[in-house]
Amino acid sequence: MVTGTDVAMESAGVTLAQGDLRGLVRARRLSRATMKNIRHNLFFAFVYNALGVPVAASVFYPVFGLLLSPIIASAAMTSPRPIGIRGRSGPSGSAGHKNLKR
Repeated sequence: MVTGTDVAMESAGVTLAQGDLRGLVRARRLSRATMKNIRHNLFFAFVYNALGVPVAASVFYPVFGLLLSPIIASAAMTSPRPIGIRGRSGPSGSAGHKNLKR
């Protein structure tokens, strides 16, 4: 049997496990930090692909004579992973997390 509490928890956007209303502030800070991180990663992924795809497709070969070897292309495909991991931790390690603990 489903109680009213179960229905309220399922339909709520945020559910507090304790009675402390400061949890709402922490949840809002966390959601803003998460969205900022998502936008940051999407921007750099777009820039990386906007520059990398034409080079990999040899679009610049007729103009500049720039041709990408398969070894360099494979290295370029693996390089966004460390960059993405670095982007998730932020420029100074866990600086984004210290504001969430308050």
